[in-house]
Amino acid sequence: MKARISFTLLIYFLLVSDAQAGMVEFNFQGQINNGTIPIGTLLTNQYADDGITFQIEAITNTSVTRPVADGFGSNDTRGLFNTFNPDTPIIATFSVLINTIAYSSIAGFPLSVRVYDSDDNEIGYSNISDGTMIGSLVTTSFIKFIELYNDSGTGYLGLKEITTVSYLRYGTDTLTPVTATPLPAGLLLFSSSLFIFFGLMTRQNNLQRT
Repeated sequence: MKARISFTLLIYFLLVSDAQAGMVEFNFQGQINNGTIPIGTLLTNQYADDGITFQIEAITNTSVTRPVADGFGSNDTRGLFNTFNPDTPIIATFSVLINTIAYSSIAGFPLSVRVYDSDDNEIGYSNISDGTMIGSLVTTSFIKFIELYNDSGTGYLGLKEITTVSYLRYGTDTLTPVTATPLPAGLLLFSSSLFIFFGLMTRQNNLQRT
């Protein structure tokens, strides 16, 4: 019999979330304020290398179907706007596999997000009531694209038809296998001894009965 007996625990893999794996983050408000994204820039495929492109579903103005970097003159009111196509969502399409997003609006402006899978089925919805908050959403399926829009009926300066996005983060919430910590060798040996002892006692009792 071996001196050390290894036990395979019933829970061999413990799935834990690592929400920071492969995350990409855009602080549009900060980038506009520091000049990285100049006001008036139309966002399309500038960040295609990061797995994301932007567009707006054209309804009122078919010549401009991209969100614009804009603001109302103060640092906390800058972000991506659907100014040229109000009442239409800002659409972000992903070329990388993601299943989690975080988002925010400008100060005082609500924001909602709907997420869709590769078959264009809606698989999630989330919303925040104010841009001082960060909303988040995790899905069990990979996300193909999202729609960001204001569906609250209210908005900054009463502009309920305007959608603004000041912050966006996306990536994959992975499940990482973690092996359970084995019991100390002394405890394993003690447990084994108890198992053998009770086995011998049971066998002796059975012999006495016969």
